[in-house]
Amino acid sequence: MTHSEVLLWMNLKSRQLHGERFLRQYSVDQYVLSFYCPRLKLALEVDGGSHFAVGAKENDEHREQHIGTYGIHFLRFTNAEIYNNLDRVLQSIYQQVESLGKTRIGVVPAEPPMIPHSHRRGETAIGGAY
Repeated sequence: MTHSEVLLWMNLKSRQLHGERFLRQYSVDQYVLSFYCPRLKLALEVDGGSHFAVGAKENDEHREQHIGTYGIHFLRFTNAEIYNNLDRVLQSIYQQVESLGKTRIGVVPAEPPMIPHSHRRGETAIGGAY
């Protein structure tokens, strides 16, 4: 994990944000999400320097579109946003969690429970084998 991911994780782990469970380094097909809330289908992505290279924006859009086919919502933050204004980042996440939580009350997930990438080798959490 990058330093910015560690900073964000320190505020997400142990259900600190609105009581929601976030997982880190979560696999969806061939992609790995920085953080993921399974109940709300919310991905949090932390964009470092590699996300600003030539062609990276298009790759990120394709990746997000593919993952979105599973009904997963995205919030993206840069390293600089996390370093310089962590409170604003956390407020944005809180607002999205609150909004999604209101729309998902009483909704039973259609798929089986998702398994964090780091706990099972050779399988992704959503989509199948590597």
